[in-house]
Amino acid sequence: MTAPADYLALLMNSVGPSPTAQRIVDALVPEFADLAQVFVSEGDRLRIVAFRHIDPEQHPVLEQLAAAHRPSIDDRRDPVAQVLRSGEPRMSTWIRREQVETITSDARVHAIFDAIRPRNVVVVPLERAGERYGALVMALSSSGRRFIEGDLEFFREFAARVGPEIAL
Repeated sequence: MTAPADYLALLMNSVGPSPTAQRIVDALVPEFADLAQVFVSEGDRLRIVAFRHIDPEQHPVLEQLAAAHRPSIDDRRDPVAQVLRSGEPRMSTWIRREQVETITSDARVHAIFDAIRPRNVVVVPLERAGERYGALVMALSSSGRRFIEGDLEFFREFAARVGPEIAL
């Protein structure tokens, strides 16, 4: 059995010494997640700057999400904004559409949720020089896999290591 430290070393090696946001999500999918996204703050909004889905046919849907979903950093309902503000990672074990509807009233985002069907989500903050600037989101959906508590710490450690190095 491979230890979490070995997986972390393998993942760090795959993103290289000067990782980009896209290389990070490419390294996470499909081995560690079905969907990965990097959000960064721009002024008072969050923007998706990189994504990858286990099913390449979902990439146009994720492009639509990147264009449509730009939550405010101050949005108390948005889980990515909550993680960015608090610095505390978050894991949601069963995501339902009703939850998404409480986060946003945007019908485009609801339709995108229906298309990609994330069921299990981990969000961890990204920091550089002591400042939080973004978040890494990993989701499981079509593969049927589930995140467990230990995965939250694994992704937190990964984000702590790559956060200062991401070339945006």
